[in-house]
Amino acid sequence: MSCSSSKPALIYGTSNEQKLAELIAQLTHLGLSMPSFLEAFGKFRLLIMDFERIYGVPEVQDVCCQRVSWHKGFSTALHIVTKSPCAGLEYKEYDANAGQFVSRTFEDGDEMFRVLNAATLLFEDTSLGFDAMGGVYPGALIKHALKHNPDLYPLVQHLPTHAATASCTMTLVRMDENQHLRTHYFSDVGLTTLRESFVAYQFEGSTRGRIVPVQAGEHGGGWDANFHADGKNVPHNQLPTAQRFDLFRGQAIDAMLAFLLTPRQTIIREQKDALDRLLAGKL
Repeated sequence: MSCSSSKPALIYGTSNEQKLAELIAQLTHLGLSMPSFLEAFGKFRLLIMDFERIYGVPEVQDVCCQRVSWHKGFSTALHIVTKSPCAGLEYKEYDANAGQFVSRTFEDGDEMFRVLNAATLLFEDTSLGFDAMGGVYPGALIKHALKHNPDLYPLVQHLPTHAATASCTMTLVRMDENQHLRTHYFSDVGLTTLRESFVAYQFEGSTRGRIVPVQAGEHGGGWDANFHADGKNVPHNQLPTAQRFDLFRGQAIDAMLAFLLTPRQTIIREQKDALDRLLAGKL
């Protein structure tokens, strides 16, 4: 099934639909329905696409959550403007009438090119930093740490402190603001100029807590079972979505929604200085 809507798309670059469920829950918490949000945002369509699978975009390996998230946005934008579009590509789109996501496909390469090159892309990454390891490690490498240590508690058990910070970074890339990127690339100006011309917006949230022994829970996996946020009575994997809105991911989503729902001429600020520092390895 294809959709030929002329509305621009907000595309969440993920294969994890649970993230979308939590975003919708956050909207509800703020008194917004998904249709009203999309209407307020500018009559947008909401799509889910797994860009890592589609383009084979490699994820940069870094402890810095902001760098990892920014790299996803930049790499995906670069693939969109340089790779040939293809027909038959599947994606999921929020259907306001059905109140759920439905599977669709691009009928031809022209449709795919038109949608992706006028889209706003959204990426998300999380990290966990141990105070006893400088507040940096494992950071965004947490999923690799979990492969070797499904229970993180033994890593900090004999260290001076079990304190940690959980962080989330949401990165937005507005393709419609970067028409000059295609001009630069195809006129052989080069990758350096393309990178310097790139504009993205990042929104962050962080929560202090401590690492505890793994505990069973129904509301998350991975390091959720080891992280106990300050001010909460149970570990993160035992917190229902309604009790997470004030934590790291909820904070990042709130900041992003404030940006999207506020008249752009009053709030847009290009984070080029911050991105320059990220690329220079100073953050």
